[in-house]
Amino acid sequence: MIVLMPDESGWTARFSSRESTVELATGRPLEWAQGISEDYAREMNAEHLVNPQAPWRARPATEKQLATLRKFRIRTLTNISAGEASDLIAQAIGAIA
Repeated sequence: MIVLMPDESGWTARFSSRESTVELATGRPLEWAQGISEDYAREMNAEHLVNPQAPWRARPATEKQLATLRKFRIRTLTNISAGEASDLIAQAIGAIA
């Protein structure tokens, strides 16, 4: 799992697995943190996490994604995909940072 979250001076990027957590960047602009995360995911053979054509993106949004969208008061269609939900959540987080 790749996590990007705002910090006091920019964005922090972390790669987490069952075995470990690796801090990839702190205090960086969002685009930089995203790029570092995508490069690391590719190095770790986890490109499916950053591939815009990944099969998971076409699946229905999860209940957790839908709850997060409701938390941000983002109205969506009832048949939103996991990829669309992920993109909306990323945009909402970027807007508040």
